[in-house]
Amino acid sequence: MKRLLTVLICGSLLVCGTTQTRKPERLLVAQQVAQLKKAYQQLVDVPTAANEQAYFEAFPPTFAMLNAMFGYGEVIEGQEYGPAPLYGNEYYNYIDIFFRLPSIEPFLFYARLIDIGSEGK
Repeated sequence: MKRLLTVLICGSLLVCGTTQTRKPERLLVAQQVAQLKKAYQQLVDVPTAANEQAYFEAFPPTFAMLNAMFGYGEVIEGQEYGPAPLYGNEYYNYIDIFFRLPSIEPFLFYARLIDIGSEGK
């Protein structure tokens, strides 16, 4: 059931457009992607509470950033791009592990989900 909920929430977040008019800058997106990849690899290699916290902090805090990192057809600085850096088959691993962070307090976890989802339309 939790896996189904994960897929439904993630799918709806990635498919929705954004109501935010300001898009993340390309350099910021690249930095966030690098930070998330590093945190992901550390968490997979050594699943500790500290690495869970680092991954949670590296995960996109807004819908605009989530879309810029995982979406398709993002417009950044007036230029349209194809697939985002984490678009494709590997996106599921990054999003799935976000829902498997037992050391993150539920209040913080759900607050992050609400922050991400509240910008989608």
